[in-house]
Amino acid sequence: MGVRTLKGGAGASWALGAAGLACLSALSACSGDDEHAGPTKTEPALTFGDCPSDLPGSTQGRQCAVTQVPLRWDEPDGKTIELLVARYRSSTPNKGQLWMLDGGPGGTGAVYMLDQVLPLYASLGLDVYVPQHRGTGHSTPLDCDAKEDLHACGEELLGVWGDGLQGFHSVEAAHDVGHLIERSRPSGAPVFVFGLSYGSYWAQRYMQAFPAQAEGVILEGVFPLYQPLWEGDVPSDAAARSLFVPCRENSDCAAAFGSEDPEDATRAVLAQADDASARCLGDDGADRITLEGVFSLLIVGEGAQFVPGLVRRLRRCSAQDQKELVAFAYFIASAASAEVDPAIDNGVLGSHVLRTDLMASLTTFPLAERLAAREPLLFWSGAAPTEEFDAVVEAWPVNYPPASTELPASLPPVLMLNGGLDIQTPSVWAEGLAPKLGATLVEFPYAGHGVDISLSSPVTANDASCSLGMLQSFVDDPHAAIDGSCAATAYTPDVAGTTEVSQYLASAIYGDGATLLGDDGSAPQPRRIYPQSRNETLAAAETAFRQRLARAARDLRGY
Repeated sequence: MGVRTLKGGAGASWALGAAGLACLSALSACSGDDEHAGPTKTEPALTFGDCPSDLPGSTQGRQCAVTQVPLRWDEPDGKTIELLVARYRSSTPNKGQLWMLDGGPGGTGAVYMLDQVLPLYASLGLDVYVPQHRGTGHSTPLDCDAKEDLHACGEELLGVWGDGLQGFHSVEAAHDVGHLIERSRPSGAPVFVFGLSYGSYWAQRYMQAFPAQAEGVILEGVFPLYQPLWEGDVPSDAAARSLFVPCRENSDCAAAFGSEDPEDATRAVLAQADDASARCLGDDGADRITLEGVFSLLIVGEGAQFVPGLVRRLRRCSAQDQKELVAFAYFIASAASAEVDPAIDNGVLGSHVLRTDLMASLTTFPLAERLAAREPLLFWSGAAPTEEFDAVVEAWPVNYPPASTELPASLPPVLMLNGGLDIQTPSVWAEGLAPKLGATLVEFPYAGHGVDISLSSPVTANDASCSLGMLQSFVDDPHAAIDGSCAATAYTPDVAGTTEVSQYLASAIYGDGATLLGDDGSAPQPRRIYPQSRNETLAAAETAFRQRLARAARDLRGY
């Protein structure tokens, strides 16, 4: 599977074709003493010490433990693998533990250790533990030489692991978490488990295996065990189209479209996109599949506020619009083309888990059915393009029987947060799961995938106090009612480009002096921010947006 590349030159086939690259590309020794954690009845306490020098994220106060666990937990005397868990002590050690389960599948936990993310969860006053999922990072990472060939890569892994490859599965990873908690939990200290995205799926597997171990479980970007991931296009499109609501309600954004509704304008742009004689930039313009991919990339990348302005330029297609569209394409292609860093995401483990766990129920992929369902939509699922799901099912050389999706009748308290603009795990999935878990669900209308991280971004609200306040209330008393009233107003996309950050980013994306919605005599013309007025805050916002787009690109290569 290839990546659509950017072609240079003023007469290039419009570089926005390359901006779709993310959406159509391939799926792509610790020692020391620990005086705090007490041993369990059967296993010695984990020993924490120095971390590997190449472990990403904040090193301040971080310690790591490496231990051996069974490859298959039902074969305790069989082959073993190595696991790593990182720990960040709070200012009051042993007050409690917060175990952070990463997404992907293939995430190494590095996202939780980043300088801009770790403080969010450290603020809850608990010791933060980040286990690296088996098969990633320093936890016996899966690797192959033939990464560009899914079938060959899978065959290579089978040659190394044989039947043991089945051990790289969420069921086994769930037992890892329970085992690590047992070996690190001080007597009487409360434990909370947090899972985001695939991490929420992993956390449900943990509740299957250890329903009485944790005091509470927090799920964000909720992916139910029973949910067919490949059926996400329709609910994700509905979620993404909610971004047009603030445009209709904002006088400047509404005025920029005149008498036309912004959603109708988007449909019109897409309807023309496959006709080179009708679309903006003609033969050099972007086709429908590319535009849909780019729109979805912006939503996943926390850039929903940029969609109306992009649509307006494509719809109007003035000479200035065309110039700015080419600048946009080069910006997006540059930001989204970052290579997958195996220290952050292990795509090999991701492909294996995707096929043999998340899609284990499929013998063949219903490609024609899913493409037909996607045809009338404006946005795709942010998990992966339909074509990628099909490619994994067809190419991966091994599959296993589906694991049970049933959960015990008695579970710990569960708090669920989901964003209304989450098109990787749309809120309707969380709504279906919440009553099955007896969970409290709080929905944030315009937050993205991972509410706390989404709201904390300088490109969005730059303030996650609302969601973090709920998490704090939950860890303080998991049985108390949660006040979710602040969620409704926690963030609204700046679709008109009136904030300083939006104005600056418009100039960075479309060219010096450009506005978010584009200029003409009737369009709103907010104060412009030029590069010479650049300051550290605005530069940080641009860097954060580029990084988020790059991560969105990795997400869209495969869930």
